[in-house]
Amino acid sequence: MPTHLPRGCCPRGRGIWKRRSTAPQVPSSWSVSSGRAVLSTPMSTRSGPSSTSVTRRTALDRYGLQKAGFTHVLNAAQGRWNVDTGPDYYRDMAIEYHGVEADDLPTFDLSVFFYPAAAFINTALSLDHSKILVHCVMGRSRSATLVLAYLMIHKNMTLVDAIQQVAKNRCVLPNRGFLKQLRDLDKQLVEQRRQAQFGDNSDKAGEKDP
Repeated sequence: MPTHLPRGCCPRGRGIWKRRSTAPQVPSSWSVSSGRAVLSTPMSTRSGPSSTSVTRRTALDRYGLQKAGFTHVLNAAQGRWNVDTGPDYYRDMAIEYHGVEADDLPTFDLSVFFYPAAAFINTALSLDHSKILVHCVMGRSRSATLVLAYLMIHKNMTLVDAIQQVAKNRCVLPNRGFLKQLRDLDKQLVEQRRQAQFGDNSDKAGEKDP
């Protein structure tokens, strides 16, 4: 798989991607729903400074988060020089927080956070009436990468399917380093599922033996 976005997502202006082909369906655009809970990322479809302020302002707007009914926040850009919130920022609110201190650089290893972040998202979506906000600074690389990893790990999507799913109405621009890490995750998951299927087939064959 190449280390660039799949052909199912084609450029449409700067930083905007349009879906061409059909991917496995997950309810709503750039949102993931369990039927009882909602995952959303407040990413602007516009490029430029306005998209920078959207995610930062949303994460810092305590009243707005509470009014919107968010119960969980995953900050993919935690830190003093990024979006400096943390659990204490939401201390007196009914919000569970998970922070990832990540730099949006191709050399940064975000893959070490794939499984913890995916588990946090999955746990939130397993609860009744929960709503999780996944954000970073621009809302296009770090947060998008972690949501893609979640879809691959817990929704059994390939990388191509996951990108096509979230790119229906929103910008998806993981940097080339993150995209390579997602490609490696894709290969690992494919191999794990292949081995699991092989094991199941072996067990079934053994049951048929006299």
